[in-house]
Amino acid sequence: MSTSTDPSALDLDVLEFPCLIEVKIFFLNNDKDEQVVKSLVDDHIDAPYLEAWRCKPSKAGKYLAATAAVRAQSRVQMDGLYQSLSAHDKVIMAI
Repeated sequence: MSTSTDPSALDLDVLEFPCLIEVKIFFLNNDKDEQVVKSLVDDHIDAPYLEAWRCKPSKAGKYLAATAAVRAQSRVQMDGLYQSLSAHDKVIMAI
């Protein structure tokens, strides 16, 4: 027996906004790429809501892992941020 559910009818918002979310972003380790990636975050998150920005190099130093702690205002805002990060050629991965 199979049942079909309309995905638009599902309540997928398990988070209550506003909330603090830490976004992990991986990219090559150079100053220019860090500035580009940070500007992508800034395009979606207003300054008062970017609570922290930290970068840590990989063991060999080839990559950077950035953590952007953001006070997210909505799911739409976060979806836009993840789409921009995922679409950019400098970003290896965003989680």
